[in-house]
Amino acid sequence: MKRSLFHLLGSAILALGFFFTASALAQETIAYPGATLQHVLGVPDSLGPSGSGSGKSNSLSGNSVTLNSGAVNEIHGAINVNDTDPVTNNNVFIKGGMVRTAVDGGHGMITSTGNSVTVSGGTVDGTIIGGHAMNRDDEYKTTVSEDNNVTISGGQVDGSIYGGYSDNPVEEGSASARNNTVTIRGAPTFGSDVKLYGGYANDLVDGTSTGNTLNFHSSGLKVHELYFFQSMNFYLPSTLEAGGTVLTVAEAASIADVTINVRLEGTGPALKTGDRYTLVDAGVLHGDFLQTKGILGYHAYTLQKEDNRLVLIIGEQILSGQWIKDDEDAWGLTVLMNFPGNLRYIFVPWYTYDKDGNAAWYIFQGESTVLPESGYIELSADVYRYTGPNWGAMPYDNSSIDNAKVGTAKLTFTSATTAQFEYDVEGAKRTIDLNRLDGAASVGNESWASRLVTGQWVKVDEDAWGLTVLGGFASKPGYLFVPWYTYDKDGNAAWHIFQGESVSAPCDSVQASHISCLTLEADVYRYTGSPWGTMPYDNSAIAHTKVGTATLTFFLSISPDTPPGARFEYDVDGSKRIIDLRKLD
Repeated sequence: MKRSLFHLLGSAILALGFFFTASALAQETIAYPGATLQHVLGVPDSLGPSGSGSGKSNSLSGNSVTLNSGAVNEIHGAINVNDTDPVTNNNVFIKGGMVRTAVDGGHGMITSTGNSVTVSGGTVDGTIIGGHAMNRDDEYKTTVSEDNNVTISGGQVDGSIYGGYSDNPVEEGSASARNNTVTIRGAPTFGSDVKLYGGYANDLVDGTSTGNTLNFHSSGLKVHELYFFQSMNFYLPSTLEAGGTVLTVAEAASIADVTINVRLEGTGPALKTGDRYTLVDAGVLHGDFLQTKGILGYHAYTLQKEDNRLVLIIGEQILSGQWIKDDEDAWGLTVLMNFPGNLRYIFVPWYTYDKDGNAAWYIFQGESTVLPESGYIELSADVYRYTGPNWGAMPYDNSSIDNAKVGTAKLTFTSATTAQFEYDVEGAKRTIDLNRLDGAASVGNESWASRLVTGQWVKVDEDAWGLTVLGGFASKPGYLFVPWYTYDKDGNAAWHIFQGESVSAPCDSVQASHISCLTLEADVYRYTGSPWGTMPYDNSAIAHTKVGTATLTFFLSISPDTPPGARFEYDVDGSKRIIDLRKLD
């Protein structure tokens, strides 16, 4: 194998290296036109820091090299093929002009780390490499290309794109390409030969490609191949239409052992239940892929492989439901959203116990946000405790309703079935992991009726009490769970529970505008439990008592112009009543 200049000159090069120590530390900022082109590695008219023509740039770290216009053959953020000094943290910017052959953020013989190439304009006919490590000496057994980046946001690219490239064709040598990133944004133009590679390690030796990431913030692009990524993050832009394709791969792509995440770019497209998007459409899509589920912009989604395509299927709007701590009984949060006027608004009755162990409830609510990095949905809000009219007193006295701020809460949904609940209320602070009752979201399994009835039901002219109706449980499609929040005889916030299988039947003539009725008849229970704020939570303190019966009938119509209605009849604690309810908007 050809040996490097370092070994041919022996000790003489060491002396020269000592002489140039001061220059080697100096970072350079150069731009073309303006900078002098060099003859680098046999290639004339190349752009790079001073000294690059000798095989080793005077500065190996922190350089900035920019092409604004004109034509060059190669561009290097820094280069060193003479010895083991690493090439690190250099940046190349292509804003205009043309690169005929190749561009790399840094080119080292052994180590190339933290380098980057950014293409926002111009044309690159050849290869783009964030960080290139290429051994040319039998003596060295290891090459590393690590933490390098390529970002393409504009211009035209006609060659292969590598986040990192590690090449060590030495017997018993090893090559490692790890934690390199390729990011695609905007609307660049790709030629037919473009290949997207995350971290390529020469597979003629002990090549290792790990932790390399594709961040794809565009749509409608086409490349020739897609390989050597261990993580792919797709950010759906607002321009992507239902049925559209994010990335087409003409030849072959691999998703073997790849972690795939889906996020929205900004507000993203207007997602609707049943919409399908193709993330990758390949000639051949290598690798098994287990179907995954998650949340995206307040919707459940399913991601699955279909032949040679990776397909995203948008499910129902989710998060509404009962959220509990698995090992703590008979308390929880009821999360309600999908209000027609504001799909980001979340209303949360919190069912718990007061200091005496009596059932009590709080309310927090507000507009949620989507955390940009994780895609998690988060609600931060003040927590209020209510008082109201005495139980059973008629007529209902709205003037007696009052509330007091008692603390703050933050609820972060980390998936369709998991959340973290953090609160500081009435002197108690706690962070709790919650799960959605009944396991995974029942997208596609819940009945048409349960979708219509799930939500908050109120009496129009009576404030601050109501029923929280939850349906659509995957294991019991007709089952309804109903926390009823009201007040006790002293006007303190109190709650009851009734639940069971609902029955569907034709409506009577009074409800002629509706096509179906859904009825739940059940016993009503009042709970007592572990006093508020006591830790550890005492499941043995939970008890419940039957206090009456309730019948809840929903009047349903398939027409969007005819909203559902409900009639609530109860006999509880000696009080009987029949009430017409409406679903909260």
